[in-house]
Amino acid sequence: MLRSYQIRFLFVIFIFVIACYFLLPSLIFFSLNNKELKYIKNNKDSFSKYLPFWSCKSHIVPGLDLQGGLYLMLNVDLEKAISNKLYRLLDDINNYSKEKSFIFQSVNINIDIINIYFLNTDNLDFFYNNILVNFKELELFHRKDRLVQLKLTSNFIKIIKQETMDRILRILRKRINQIGVNESSINKCGDSNIQIQLPGLENINDAKKIIGRTAQLEFFLLDDNAMFLENLKKLPNGVDLVKSKYLKPNQSIGMDLYLKFSKNKINEVKSFFKGKIPNNNKISYGIINKKKGVQFYRTYTLCNKVILTGNDLNDVYISMGSVSDSRPHVIINFNSIGSKIFAEFTKKNIGKRLAIMLENYVDSAPIINCAILEGSASILMGGGKNRQALIRDAKNLVLVLKSGALPAPVRFVEERIVGPSLGVESISQVKNAFFLSGFLIVLFMIFYYKVAGVISILGVIFNVIFVLSSFSFLEATLTLPGIAGLLLTVGISVDANIIINERIREELNSGRVLKQAIKSGYSSAFSTIMDANVTTFIAGIILWIYGSGPIQNFAVILLIGTVSSFFTSIFVTRVFFDIVVQFNFKQLLI
Repeated sequence: MLRSYQIRFLFVIFIFVIACYFLLPSLIFFSLNNKELKYIKNNKDSFSKYLPFWSCKSHIVPGLDLQGGLYLMLNVDLEKAISNKLYRLLDDINNYSKEKSFIFQSVNINIDIINIYFLNTDNLDFFYNNILVNFKELELFHRKDRLVQLKLTSNFIKIIKQETMDRILRILRKRINQIGVNESSINKCGDSNIQIQLPGLENINDAKKIIGRTAQLEFFLLDDNAMFLENLKKLPNGVDLVKSKYLKPNQSIGMDLYLKFSKNKINEVKSFFKGKIPNNNKISYGIINKKKGVQFYRTYTLCNKVILTGNDLNDVYISMGSVSDSRPHVIINFNSIGSKIFAEFTKKNIGKRLAIMLENYVDSAPIINCAILEGSASILMGGGKNRQALIRDAKNLVLVLKSGALPAPVRFVEERIVGPSLGVESISQVKNAFFLSGFLIVLFMIFYYKVAGVISILGVIFNVIFVLSSFSFLEATLTLPGIAGLLLTVGISVDANIIINERIREELNSGRVLKQAIKSGYSSAFSTIMDANVTTFIAGIILWIYGSGPIQNFAVILLIGTVSSFFTSIFVTRVFFDIVVQFNFKQLLI
């Protein structure tokens, strides 16, 4: 029958074998040459051919600082997300009041406030008994006579921000996976920033175009009755007021009124419009043509209400143009709800124009000639590019629309290209530092503690293997800060073993027998080691919660290493000491 120390020894060996099993793919991965690594990056599932059939597939992923790539920091316009939600609530309020057969005098939005004008003060009962009761997202901001102003509650604003960031993170991960980056790191950084690391990426410009595109698809009705542009005075230099006509399906004439200007004037025009746009309208912009190499834009006067968005899509695909026009089209099919809304909208607005907005710019504004019952729309690709470039743009647009539109605009606030030479040099330096420090530690421990030092070194080796196998099993990304965390756990493990060895030596010097000296040494060292590891673990949790990117990578290694260090120092080394007891090596432990 096996003794207790033999059972514990077999358990340690079993854990060691399992750890080696999970670590094997990482050892194979890091032994591949550059040509093989490049092949694996370009072929997602090709790594398995380098592994034994019985091996697991997960392995440690080298981070951006080890293999080079692209580092991006994105800032999310959360105010836009809040504004979009406010407009949707405004639509809900209007629809709700119509269902209750109640009509406001007018309802509009001014920045972040919903203004409701009542027909008379008697109707305020409807407001207090219905609007505030059924729309918990809103609270009373101000009231004066027949005007009631509402705003979003602070708690709901926090929810919008959190949901917006979470959704953008999910969409970005989906987009990046679709372009074939399998070792990416995408993390929230602060309240409104997102950090993206794309190790080993070569098509940097294409990746930026796909990642940064909001792909916000919206449909608006053009307001051809809004003639406020005619009353504008002192237009900026180089900006012209244009009046043109178009033929409606009933053969009547419609008026198209807009401002035309060159591309370099767009910011000046946006500034010019501040405070001059009616509350029920919004001004958007679109490209019209090129003249002598200069890109011209025009304004579109839209009704504020969004008819449909990219969230109402069911399918998106590319359709090639006719013989006379070979430009590709991106065909959009709406879901059942979207198709119904689109059919009813087009039926009621025959003869009017529908603006198709992509990423805050009007892509086209076709006339609604009849009710569109099949629930589809088309975006014609253009922009003066050759056919191959247009097809590539169409594919990218389909990709980002399928992965989902970002719920808020994003902008690049930081961009760095990290060369692979930095990673190669860093790995070389880390290897040199690791082997030199490891050799010196082994030399010291064996010289000073003899057999106990050998046991300590075995404990450290077990600790490193357990930590790396855990990272390999999780398929985690390893960065330079992560390696620093690994070295720190090695130091913690060595420190714990030194405490145990010193306590055992003290017990032996006081005359205790070997078995009792080991038992007493571990017991007296336990509280000290526990306190140190708990403190380190708490620090690691705080770094993981409040840190991001490299700091989190360091924290994860530290957390796993702390647990592993405690296990190897208290349990694994104790098993080897029990074996020493069986051979009575007391003289080698002093």
